[in-house]
Amino acid sequence: NESNLSDVNVTLYDEANVSQGTIATDINGTYHFTDLIPGKYHIEVALVDNHGQTYVVSPMSVTTANDINDSDINASGVAREEVLISAEHNMNYDAGLYIPVSIGDYAWSDADGDGIQDASESPIKDVNVTLYRVEDNGTITDIGSKDTNISGGYLFDNLVPGKYFVEMIHPEHFRPTKQDVGADTNDSDINITGFTDIFTLASPDDNLSIDGGYYELAEINGTVTEDTDNDDLGDTPIKDVNITLYDENSKEVASTLTLI
Repeated sequence: NESNLSDVNVTLYDEANVSQGTIATDINGTYHFTDLIPGKYHIEVALVDNHGQTYVVSPMSVTTANDINDSDINASGVAREEVLISAEHNMNYDAGLYIPVSIGDYAWSDADGDGIQDASESPIKDVNVTLYRVEDNGTITDIGSKDTNISGGYLFDNLVPGKYFVEMIHPEHFRPTKQDVGADTNDSDINITGFTDIFTLASPDDNLSIDGGYYELAEINGTVTEDTDNDDLGDTPIKDVNITLYDENSKEVASTLTLI
């Protein structure tokens, strides 16, 4: 469901690189130069429209076997030269443009472990975040890595629209909290291995809600002793007593033996 772009100026040049006129694309994204004599021509497409919006050019001629649905301009907005013969109508001189997209947001310490960002919970700096792009052929491209700033934030900008996912490396003594338990603006999007699901960005939409919540590892410990005089004060530590830890659902979490 890609949109046509209006008010983008297209200029036609002849073989001598003399302008034959400029036309702004209409509401359907089309332009039309008529009454041309046979010869060599090329178009140049403005990368800033008549409302001041800047665009980036899509890859050129990616479907060489089917010229009717690919883009014919290079990164500067200039198309290759075409030859028009008498009575010819070339209606496939096209330009693909897009507005770059951005991905980012936040890493935080989920103190209560509920997977939701609370006002009292703190950001975590220096969380390493890597962005990956899923190419059309299924291969994965590493776009780059950044560390979260002092406010827990990160941002990847000037991106090509497409499919992406994020990996966050948890800090020492932290583990990922629950994934996708609330609204996307205030929950955590990473799974227990630190990866998000694959998501798609279409121009001009940004996704600034890819968050990572972490809880800090806690510990429970104590001592098992023999109360030899029954005064409720431990007197002698007891070795090799089996201790089992359960969560709130009575599920066994871990077990250990007391040491000497």
